[in-house]
Amino acid sequence: MKFRDIWELAKTRAKDSLYTLVIIEVIIIMIVMGLQTWKIGLVMLFPFLAPALLIQISKQLLMFIFWTGNIFACMMTAMGVEANVEYIFYVFQNKSKGILWLLLRKVLMMHGNYLRLITFWLFFIPRLFIGLLFLGVGVLVVAPWVQVSLATFYMELKQQEKIRIRSKTEDDIRQGST
Repeated sequence: MKFRDIWELAKTRAKDSLYTLVIIEVIIIMIVMGLQTWKIGLVMLFPFLAPALLIQISKQLLMFIFWTGNIFACMMTAMGVEANVEYIFYVFQNKSKGILWLLLRKVLMMHGNYLRLITFWLFFIPRLFIGLLFLGVGVLVVAPWVQVSLATFYMELKQQEKIRIRSKTEDDIRQGST
């Protein structure tokens, strides 16, 4: 599937959930700003190295959790399921092992596809800059399309991996029977 095809597929799927995906983006930006303010306040109270380091680690962990919820919302949208704001809290709903495994698989599946991923990002950079032209508000609309496109790209890689494994298994069966 070409990048334009992925973009068009993601655009059609994201249109139904665009309002929800933009709300998710805004909520996460507000959470990140709140965490940053929290971190600055606590570091001022505890300027020592160890507490400041623990505060920084906990802030990064919380940001990871909420961005993971955003990724899950985009994955569900890419599969054709309407996005829901509750997906932000996906990791807190006793499903953390599943999503962490999904992210790890996503990184492992990129093996041999990094050039395609770089080309993919180069394809979307002009669109993100166009979104910045509108005082950054346009990025809130373009970013969900990019994220849903990345999820669609991942699902295509997953499908290719299944086909590759299936054909390898069939080849092994054929070689074993001859």
